Amino acid sequence: MNCERFFLGREEPYLHRVVRLLWDQYARAGFWDLSGLVVAVPGGRAGRRLAELLTEAAARNGEGHTALLLPRIVTAGDLPEELYSCQEPVADGLTALLALAAALRGLGRERLAPLVPRPPESDSLLDWVSLAREVERLRTDLASEGLRVTDAARRCAALPGFHDGARWEVLSAVEEAYRDLLAGQGWIDRHEARFWALEQESLEPSGPVLLVATVDLPQITRQILSRSGATVTALIPASPEEADGFDELGCLVADYWIDRHVMIPDSALRIVDRPVDQSLALLDALAELEGTRTPDEITVGVGDEKLAPALERALRLSGVPVRSIFGRPLTSTRPALLLGALRDYLASRRTEDFAALLRHPDLEAYLYRCAKEDDSRIDLWRAPDRFDAYVSEHLPLHLDPAREDLPGEIATLCRWIGELAAELLSEPCPLSEWSARLLQVLRDVYAPLLLDPGDATDRQLLRALRALVEQLENQSRLPAEGPLAARVSFSEAISFTLGQLS
Repeated sequence: MNCERFFLGREEPYLHRVVRLLWDQYARAGFWDLSGLVVAVPGGRAGRRLAELLTEAAARNGEGHTALLLPRIVTAGDLPEELYSCQEPVADGLTALLALAAALRGLGRERLAPLVPRPPESDSLLDWVSLAREVERLRTDLASEGLRVTDAARRCAALPGFHDGARWEVLSAVEEAYRDLLAGQGWIDRHEARFWALEQESLEPSGPVLLVATVDLPQITRQILSRSGATVTALIPASPEEADGFDELGCLVADYWIDRHVMIPDSALRIVDRPVDQSLALLDALAELEGTRTPDEITVGVGDEKLAPALERALRLSGVPVRSIFGRPLTSTRPALLLGALRDYLASRRTEDFAALLRHPDLEAYLYRCAKEDDSRIDLWRAPDRFDAYVSEHLPLHLDPAREDLPGEIATLCRWIGELAAELLSEPCPLSEWSARLLQVLRDVYAPLLLDPGDATDRQLLRALRALVEQLENQSRLPAEGPLAARVSFSEAISFTLGQLS
């Protein structure tokens, strides 16, 4: 491996500095070809921002006439796949998760007792997938350090006084059964593919590699990089005076930093009473900068992630542009909340679930269309309040559309919602078959909406729909039969989909 370090300094945001370096090195007379590069960034958001900055620079520096070929931008976690080729197809995350759940279930509850005190008592897909996620997190942590489960078990067994061998023995059996299941379907696990590439020395870098601020590369990635023979340039967001704090790949040298003393003068501290006061103190601190810094040069760190939405809201209300690294969970977007509300109502028919469903803005728009098609005079604006009044008077725990005392307009709303979800009310079937039915529900509700990609709210809704549709399409490709197939109810299918989105 031929590796070179370059220090970006601290005078400007590091991604801006990276863009200028790439321009100076690769731009040629109206043509900026970066397609031969593999650029690794700390996370997906940094990758998207880098692509934006490259596009803006091409338009600005070339006065709109520079042709830009973007590099291959990947996260540090996906970098190894750019450095090797595997003879067998690598299982995607969804297939791997279901295979691991099937391997755990196949061992049986008694065999799993040393691993978990209370293994799932039923064949519920959700229970076994939940356990599979825990095991996969352990496998990922070990694999990042270049270890299989069997490697870790062997090392632990050699430790003096080690008494947890039974648990590691079960984990080794799970991993073996999991690999066999995937192999039987013609797949290989991603971690195993990396180990295979190292052992077989089947490393084929697709081009020069730029490591952009990847200061904490996993050990397995470092091993693959060092043996790949790739030309690597580490772009480090620090000054040359701190060179001893970074190794040849631009990763932190812990011993250098652990004793560094960070001077924070008392004048820089502001003590406030309540979380809301933090927002005001932040705005005051920004005002004191008096425009000497651009938004890209300012980072707001929070000690508790839960405080981020309030700070973001305060900044936006004050007209300060903000990019939240936390984003918004897909499970809290309108399409995901709609599926969750439908699941809850259809599973139990509780009145509180129906009330929540009536108040979903997108379902409300759907019901308006139903009323127009039926030429109904239902006052949908007041329907939630009238339903609340009915519940207060009769105190029904569950909603039965056949009740004699149920107001006609509420019965009509029940019928329209029932028609929307008609395809969901069936016997359990393979997970792959539910995807088309859930997609149809989304299509019925959202296809008639006129959404403007230029509007921030509509743009967020479009992104949520794309992510949800992509997840459902991935699930539709799962096998309907065989060891990786799972028969689930509509409620389990929706819960699984939302669990994947989270």
